[in-house]
Amino acid sequence: MHNMMNKRQFIEMTVKEQRSVVFKVNIQDEFFRGVSKGGKG
Repeated sequence: MHNMMNKRQFIEMTVKEQRSVVFKVNIQDEFFRGVSKGGKG
């Protein structure tokens, strides 16, 4: 971790990263559920 970056900025960045990752996973999950429901889709 860089000394110039304070802990709050680091935490905010981490939270943003985690949110975007969770968002992507949710989209994939929805997509795969739709595909499995739709059969050949």
